[in-house]
This record gives sequence, C-alpha cells and structure tokens, in this order.
Amino acid sequence: MPDLAGLTDYLADAERLFVLTGAGISAPSGIGTYRNHEGDWQRSDPIQHQDFLKRSEARRRYWARSMRGWPAFRDAQPNPAHRALARLEQAGRVQTVVTQNVDGLHQQA
Repeated sequence: MPDLAGLTDYLADAERLFVLTGAGISAPSGIGTYRNHEGDWQRSDPIQHQDFLKRSEARRRYWARSMRGWPAFRDAQPNPAHRALARLEQAGRVQTVVTQNVDGLHQQA
C-alpha cells in the first residue's frame, strides 16, 4: 500500500514539481502496458522502425496490432491520477509533465 501521508507531506513541501509518467498511469484507464511489474515483456517485441520501413510483413503486423488495440485507446478516459495531476498543474504546483504516453489522457484531464 502506498504511503499516502508521505506523498502528501512531500507535495506540501515541494515548491515546484516535475512529473514524469509512463504507461502505468494509463493502465487503470484500460490501456495495457508492454511490461509487467517485474519489467518483463508481456507481448511480442515491439516492431522496430527500420524493420517497419524495410519489410511489408512488419507493416502488416503493425497495422493489424494497431487495429486490434484501437478500441482501448478510443474508449479510454482520464483516471483519478490524470485528474489529480491536472489539478496540481492548475494550482501551479506542477510546472512540467513529461509523458511517454500517446493516449492524450493527460491533456483530456
């Protein structure tokens, strides 16, 4: 169980926050992650850019996977973590949010 009191104290003491997020923040919104909690791949390896450019088979695989995964992205909504970060930004507590995610949920929140 996370130490909510410790997080609350840290946030209260911090003047400016920089937040870095990844796939884990959007998992509760129904968007799967590539790795499990131990860091192991949960799916087949991602398609590499050069492979995508050189091989039509790789492009077909990419687009097939994209079509299968699209409904999760389309239907996802910001979760409490996205909304909490948005509130901290609006309050001027978070100066910068950097995310690896391309789901747009930070912006929607």
